[in-house]
Amino acid sequence: MGIKEIAIDCSDGNRYFIDGVSINEDLINKLSSLTASNNITLLIHPNSNTIVEFSSGETVLLDFNDTIKRLEGEADGFLLLGVFTYFCALIGVYYIVYHIKHRKNK
Repeated sequence: MGIKEIAIDCSDGNRYFIDGVSINEDLINKLSSLTASNNITLLIHPNSNTIVEFSSGETVLLDFNDTIKRLEGEADGFLLLGVFTYFCALIGVYYIVYHIKHRKNK
């Protein structure tokens, strides 16, 4: 899916988001069946407006444990990407210093 996030506007005026890693066809179908009068329960990540659990009555649309696992997987991917980027930067600095020293010696 190409959806990056879904915004949920609540009747209290707050807007919360479902992260793209949690979005699937089943969730979209469940969300589309909700009406404005449905009571919902949201668990919100403490550091953002990201919904980590979403339920309406007895129906759980988004499970807390699933969401946390997916967000951790996404964070691990960004950590590896960051380490790779720093590694490439160090190699670049090494070659810059090497070429500067090599030109000074000529």
